[in-house]
Amino acid sequence: MRLRRSPRSPALAALLLLTLGALACGRRDGPPSSAPSPRIAIVHATIVDVTGGPAVQDQTVVIDRGRITGIGPAATTAIPAGADVVDATGRYLIPGLWDMHAHSWTDRQTRENIFPLYVAFGVTGVRDMTADCLTICADRDSTFWRPPTITLIRAWRADIAAGRLLGPWIVASSAQMDRGDNPWPGSEHVRSEVEARAMVRTARQRGVDFIKVHDDRLPREIFFAAADEARRVGLRFDGHVPESVTPAEASDAGQRSMEHLRRLPEACSPLTDSLFARWDAVDTSSTTPRDSIRAIQIGLEDAWISSVSAARCAPLFARFVRNGTWHVPTLAVLWPYAFHPDSGPADKASLAYVPNVVRLEWEKRLGAVSSADFRFDRALFRTRLELVHGMVRAGVGVLAGSDPTNEYVVAGFGLHHELRLFVEAGLSPLEALQTATIAPARFLGRENETGSVAVGKLADLVLLDADPVADIRNVSRIQAVVLHGRLLRRPALDQLLSRAASAVR
Repeated sequence: MRLRRSPRSPALAALLLLTLGALACGRRDGPPSSAPSPRIAIVHATIVDVTGGPAVQDQTVVIDRGRITGIGPAATTAIPAGADVVDATGRYLIPGLWDMHAHSWTDRQTRENIFPLYVAFGVTGVRDMTADCLTICADRDSTFWRPPTITLIRAWRADIAAGRLLGPWIVASSAQMDRGDNPWPGSEHVRSEVEARAMVRTARQRGVDFIKVHDDRLPREIFFAAADEARRVGLRFDGHVPESVTPAEASDAGQRSMEHLRRLPEACSPLTDSLFARWDAVDTSSTTPRDSIRAIQIGLEDAWISSVSAARCAPLFARFVRNGTWHVPTLAVLWPYAFHPDSGPADKASLAYVPNVVRLEWEKRLGAVSSADFRFDRALFRTRLELVHGMVRAGVGVLAGSDPTNEYVVAGFGLHHELRLFVEAGLSPLEALQTATIAPARFLGRENETGSVAVGKLADLVLLDADPVADIRNVSRIQAVVLHGRLLRRPALDQLLSRAASAVR
């Protein structure tokens, strides 16, 4: 038995990004309020303490030159002369959000569509998971789908720092480490332990922030060689867990984050090996009635799903805690393949930022999935929710990431959906909010700089019209964003959304 996964088609991504690139060529409007704001004073705000303390009401937050320089009671905290004052009466202030599994593409696509969406949704930082394309930089069928290089990302960082571009902080990966026959753009083929070690050293020299392992069929010896070399040169080692390696082995080898819950359900069942063997033994010859084959397979699927549980994974979760292994579930990218036929996109408004031709392709791809497949995928999705809940209860670090540009996952929208799915998994709204704020700061070792609202930290903030701890959906009720010390009120955010929509018309 092989578990079905959400299709991740290079050709589909190429279609999306080809259209974005072609339609964005004629428009290069400057971003709203790109110059640094003067001093800012957010007055009468309720500050949400994402570290777990109680919210603090009626506070003034003073910002100067990109940093929070003062916090205190509104009645007694002085407002600096000439400050841009924001009346936050009845509103809630949270740290800027991080999408910890993001993707950027060409310069135009990122500047015109992706960055505006992130900023408008309060995403002030991203971990780019395809950030330094070296050799396989476009889909075979298109020259338009092209992941960035670390050189381009440095240019974005410089423009963002200088106020020429509104965009999030970027933590950048290496090229994706793949075996020799994977055509996915952004991949770097490694065929031996020697090549794996060489790729890691090259990535270190190029200045990336971490190694991204990608291929589900990467051989064991290559995986462990890369993990060892990454540890030797001082780079994080993140990404997929290949089929040749167990999550326990990957954790012991120093993999710092695991994406998409890959291999986790299999590891949480005592029946995985025996049921997979029975699946492989099913007679699929032409003489066997198809309905009979499928009935046997459904029985095996049901038996396997029912055997997976968080309780059975308690020793593995304890291992993750001991080793400091984090998980990025990306539930938002798994959700469409479990629920789309009944409910459509998680947020229909997101389709305004996707070309019509891509929408039709998404519908076509999902329409080709059989009802039996959806039945299994829904059951597996619910099991994944249980595993996420179990990991959080066990103290495993969980990070919010959405994997945008896959089917029905749009930058900004996808991260907000991920937070709602965490609550559906049984996390409290505060716990869900932590996965996109203080947890990324801790994972990245930047807790002194970001992740909470505190004096001395970077001024990346989101002002909400309602309390996100009461209802996580209130994260989407954004009144203003402070992006690296620049104030963007609701009209400026709406302008960014309009710009992102115009890029695909």
